Amino acid sequence: MINFILGPAPGRNPPELHRAIFELGVRMNRPFTIKDDQGVGQGPGITVFYGEGPLVSHFKKNTIRLPFSSPASPCVPVERDGKICFGSEGPEGTDLIAGSLNLTTFRHETGESDLPRDSFGRVPPAFHPLRNYFTEPLLENNAAWLLRQIESRSGEIKSVSSPWGGNRGALVLTHDVDGPILHSLFALSRSLMYGIMGNEREMESFRLGLLTRLSGRPDPYWNFDGWSHLEAMAGIRSTFYVYPGSTHASARHLNDPHYFIDSPVFIETLKRLASAGWEIGIHHGIKSHHADAYRESRERLSGLIAHPVTGSRSHYWGGVWTEPIHAWMLMDQIGFGYDASVSPQTLGYRGGSMLPAIPSLAWRRGVHDGLVVFPTAVMDAYVHRLDSGLPPEELKMKMNGLINNARKGGLLVADWHVRSFCNAGAHRWLLDPYLEYIFPLLNDPDFTIMTALQAAEAWRKHCCRCWQGEQ
Repeated sequence: MINFILGPAPGRNPPELHRAIFELGVRMNRPFTIKDDQGVGQGPGITVFYGEGPLVSHFKKNTIRLPFSSPASPCVPVERDGKICFGSEGPEGTDLIAGSLNLTTFRHETGESDLPRDSFGRVPPAFHPLRNYFTEPLLENNAAWLLRQIESRSGEIKSVSSPWGGNRGALVLTHDVDGPILHSLFALSRSLMYGIMGNEREMESFRLGLLTRLSGRPDPYWNFDGWSHLEAMAGIRSTFYVYPGSTHASARHLNDPHYFIDSPVFIETLKRLASAGWEIGIHHGIKSHHADAYRESRERLSGLIAHPVTGSRSHYWGGVWTEPIHAWMLMDQIGFGYDASVSPQTLGYRGGSMLPAIPSLAWRRGVHDGLVVFPTAVMDAYVHRLDSGLPPEELKMKMNGLINNARKGGLLVADWHVRSFCNAGAHRWLLDPYLEYIFPLLNDPDFTIMTALQAAEAWRKHCCRCWQGEQ
């Protein structure tokens, strides 16, 4: 048993500090408790103290005192035992708890007032504070290093849980439903416009869409059956994120998807997928990031498909950039079970963590029903041979690094749009990296393939097995 004891920590928010230590504890896969003061008595196992001030006498035996730094000390990447961790320097050494607090509250972004942001509030990857470490699981490295320090004093502590079964990693397959219709007047006009402006792939889409529409052939972008048949052959299921359309509380943004889910073909397709075990989640619109919009969007989609909707991902990764914690608090209040909107807009981990997190612990107790947040580390455009902006060898190195990170107990969330299955026109070569990197993992014994909802439920159960309560 690991007993975390929190002493005085001036300048640090206690619920946020509890949550940061919780996230470290569940990444150690060991039983742990978190206690607020030294007066409760020392329980069985080893005590790990964090905070200012002296230890009381009965805690001096079998106790590790972690370095504590000033809140004014900046958090930076540091190398420990060949791995990159994240912490701040203090008089007693590197404070990895402070670094973990910084990551779990996204202060590595919100604390930098001069970061450039686009019109959606996003920080461009080239300017992000973690830009050189996107493929490093910093929070997991912090937890691993701290566990080694603890077990060097206590001896080996038996693992009580593995989140995905055995020592396997989890692969969560998802599909954003952004533009699944090429035969519409809007889609054809857009491709033609971009084609006239010099985009050869969009002109190819226009020709493909016009030819297939005039000849009565299937829409090349309508690939729900393509993805579901491929996944059914492998015996797996995935998650589709669908834009619910405008509601009373949120108008459709110009950059939101331009389809209408109340059409009969959409409703029939989504109902069929949901009945066969695929998950249907919300793809939040750009103007949909407030409580009423979250509520109305969820009610609308679940009502149309006659199936519960508990998960979400934001279109353009919006809404969870400038105030991510506030956005998740609203989602939690509305009844969402998880969100998968955390992406640095390139390959990797925007929050320095490859595993899920439960931010709701900062405002309410409850792990068994906490809001789970997933990092989406891979999207189809980020591994496109042209659109990724990465040299081929660097792209390959980063993708293999993300897969290897996830292989033993980690997590990889991958996002391939529904239309990407056509592998032609504007989406030429987008299926290729799926076949190269993701498809081989479907039968890899090191991975458990899950929907996002299944992964959220598995993560909560894992956390409950590790966390022995808070006193």
